[in-house]
Amino acid sequence: MSRTSTESNNPCQLFLSWAAREGQLTFYDKAANDGKGENIAVGLPFTFLLLDSLSCIAGYSKADKRSYYSNEIHSTKKEPLTVRMKGRVVETNLYEDLFCMRKGAKYAKALYVAYKDVDNKLVIGHIKVWGSAVSAWIDYDKNGKEATGDKKYVYKGAIKMDRGGKLVGDQGGEYYPPTFTQVPITDETNQQANDLTGVVEKYLLGSRPASPAEITPEAHEDNPPARPQAEAPVQTTEEMAEERLDDERARNVDPKNKNAPAPANDLPF
Repeated sequence: MSRTSTESNNPCQLFLSWAAREGQLTFYDKAANDGKGENIAVGLPFTFLLLDSLSCIAGYSKADKRSYYSNEIHSTKKEPLTVRMKGRVVETNLYEDLFCMRKGAKYAKALYVAYKDVDNKLVIGHIKVWGSAVSAWIDYDKNGKEATGDKKYVYKGAIKMDRGGKLVGDQGGEYYPPTFTQVPITDETNQQANDLTGVVEKYLLGSRPASPAEITPEAHEDNPPARPQAEAPVQTTEEMAEERLDDERARNVDPKNKNAPAPANDLPF
């Protein structure tokens, strides 16, 4: 579901993902490191408002040495996922029938968010969470709904994302899942977020083949199709960089066109 309930230019100013090994929220800057590219960490805690939440596929194929990416959907039960890696389509299927899930592909969430940039202006960003990060997100969503009885709990107030405590995976690797905490916002900020949600919804309607009826709030799913297992990521820095580039190729965005968040992005909302 989205905060509110056919133009396809992506409105996101920044594409972020959680680097669990370092416990950092990062974006990939292709121009950094003398043009060699580099993952850039943003300050924590990072505070944002959720505008919309979709399901997608992430992960890495060791056999192909390529990362997986896919379209973003609201309902895994009604909408197919087209899973790709650089240069080819891997498969198109409903989530429960995806064969690539046995070959390194992972369930992920694509979070369209609003955050305050260095000019204290609310702008649109994108956060992809998978592995231990998507497990932490699902727990935050589930626990909030159970505690309040509000199915739109994650859309009420802002969310502070920070580094959690160190965990050790089955193979002995250390990693840091994120934590999420709700913080209050003003009525003015809430209205600004609603306005930005309209921009995101317009983009999604123009970029996805589904009809408007398929992506109304009633068709959105509140829970993922299966509970992902928390795990330490297996990607190297080079693999993570390749995944970022694949995402940017798929979205047709300029990786150098970034609106940086405010330092620590912990501004009053």
